[in-house]
Amino acid sequence: MSEHTPPSTYILRNIVDVAVPENVSWWPQTLGWKILAAVLVLLCLLGLYRWCRHWWHNRYRQEAIKALECIDLAVPQHAASELMTVIKAVLTYLDPRHGSLFGEQLLAELDRLYPHSHFHFSGEIGRCWQASLLTSQQQINRAELDALFAHSKEWLANHRVGDQRD
Repeated sequence: MSEHTPPSTYILRNIVDVAVPENVSWWPQTLGWKILAAVLVLLCLLGLYRWCRHWWHNRYRQEAIKALECIDLAVPQHAASELMTVIKAVLTYLDPRHGSLFGEQLLAELDRLYPHSHFHFSGEIGRCWQASLLTSQQQINRAELDALFAHSKEWLANHRVGDQRD
């Protein structure tokens, strides 16, 4: 910044220039405000840490939902098998002991992990889905498959694991 120079004309010669005050500091001047600023910074850092931890622990949900959206529903039998692959991968990620679940046990575990759902995997559609995976004689129709995919997306987004608080 250049320093202010007074005017040099004869008319303005005796005018005294106004003193320019110092810039006001944005840094708090008193101890109380400094403590409050430190507490606010710490709270922001804690919030950022909790958000990052929540995102890290739940990133599998978005990956699984994206995998579901990539499945072609034109061939219901193939789509039902692909859905099972995604659901089993998520269950096994959550607890490796779930890798051996199939049939009624798998459906019951899905219901247990999301008890507040209005849809129950252990119902008629879930049993039809499991039967269609075992034999080609049992077919799952497109309406059942659409309902199953919609509820699977809801389950992926909302299920709870143990005493999870994130």
